[in-house]
Amino acid sequence: MIQADRLLGLLACLVAALLMWVVIPAQTSTASYGSTSPAMFPLIGAAAVGIGALWLMIAPRSGATIDLRPAARAIGIALLGAAGFGALDWLGYVWIASPLVLTLMLLAGQRNPLWLVAGGIAAPLGIWAIFVMVLDRPLP
Repeated sequence: MIQADRLLGLLACLVAALLMWVVIPAQTSTASYGSTSPAMFPLIGAAAVGIGALWLMIAPRSGATIDLRPAARAIGIALLGAAGFGALDWLGYVWIASPLVLTLMLLAGQRNPLWLVAGGIAAPLGIWAIFVMVLDRPLP
């Protein structure tokens, strides 16, 4: 278990660092006029977020904890979906869509065979039939 405030502080600190060293320099340009750089106020804001995030990590206010198992499961499901979408170009829609949807339905807890057939087999094949046979549009 990890404390919620410390995890939030860590994430906010990472966002502030990303803003300060990647996003703000890439999205602002230098100006030859004026006394301040166009990046000054965004950098001040990102630094304030970073300081607040560090303070939250050092001195958390609540004792709430977070169970990381649901987050790890969600990340695993997202990675499975990304791998399935990545495999579409490699193997094609017909070979990937049904196994991917069936796997995601089973991971979501669906056990009704009617819904598994309808959502995991009939729907992807129906989508393929509509696009390829009716609309004459190829799928990967």
